[in-house]
Amino acid sequence: MGRAKCVLFTSIYEEPFGLVMAEAMACGTPVVGFGKEAVPEVIAGRVSGYVVNSLRAMRKAVREWSR
Repeated sequence: MGRAKCVLFTSIYEEPFGLVMAEAMACGTPVVGFGKEAVPEVIAGRVSGYVVNSLRAMRKAVREWSR
């Protein structure tokens, strides 16, 4: 996970905390996730990843982060 460009957190399940996001960020890997449940609370926009609301926005965020 530490060598990944980013982690796509595509879960739309109601979960209070996304452990996968914390593990990715602990490795220095940014997270791109849908703005549901705990995602906006865990991801600091453009610092530790992107909070998005659609697949189109997710693709755009991945392209921006990969530059």
